[in-house]
Amino acid sequence: MNSIQQTDNSVSMVSQNYKIDRRSKLPLYHQLFLSLRDRLFSGEWKAGELFLRDSDIEQTYVISRITVRKAMDRLVDEGLVVRYRGKGTYVTAIPIPDISQADQNKSHDFMSVDGEYRMTIIEIKKIRVSHHTANLLGVPDNHQVSKLKMVHLSDEVPVAIEEIYVDDLKWPDIFDWKTLETENLSSIYQRRGVFIDSLKQSVSAVIPTLEPVGYLDLLPGQPALYINRVSYDKDGIPLDFRKIYCRGDRFVLTQDIQPQ
Repeated sequence: MNSIQQTDNSVSMVSQNYKIDRRSKLPLYHQLFLSLRDRLFSGEWKAGELFLRDSDIEQTYVISRITVRKAMDRLVDEGLVVRYRGKGTYVTAIPIPDISQADQNKSHDFMSVDGEYRMTIIEIKKIRVSHHTANLLGVPDNHQVSKLKMVHLSDEVPVAIEEIYVDDLKWPDIFDWKTLETENLSSIYQRRGVFIDSLKQSVSAVIPTLEPVGYLDLLPGQPALYINRVSYDKDGIPLDFRKIYCRGDRFVLTQDIQPQ
């Protein structure tokens, strides 16, 4: 009995360390794919290096060979590894975000805002989305997503309040307090394999509700700029949904528009 109990604990520890949750509704092969992809983007291997053998992955994650093969097929499809018969699996070029140290944690939307930039996180949590948000993200109603809410400031004056929603089953725990304090969100996205190719957004002048008014230090009835934005990958699949309220007297919306 004791030996069986010890084995079970060992399996549980390995699974927890490498983010395999057997109680999750997310298929095991997809969890494995996400874990291996995260390790690749973290720099654990360099381009051209020999990647893990399938048998090593089976033992490390305590998972079946069929599951490993399905996860590896996803890595190949993403162009992160290449497999050679009889030689093994090798790492391809891993994209590295190009972000200047001076603006390492500055959002792209606020590059044109003068003054010393600072971002304050208000909230990070997992929620069940409404029908409207689910439709924009291309997920089922009541689906679990990660929500990030933050305030952007310039010279300690609030410029915008932003909410971001990301599918938590595809990219578990993508928002982390400690990481967001030092790293640009775009960099975090790229390390997790979230590559934004296009955006669709609407911009309107609105009288905001009490919460944005309070965070932006607006007067009652003072209008704000409201941006409703969905980001997509190269295949047109939604990646995140954002709601942004901006102070019109502090924020300048700058866009690059390509001729059709």
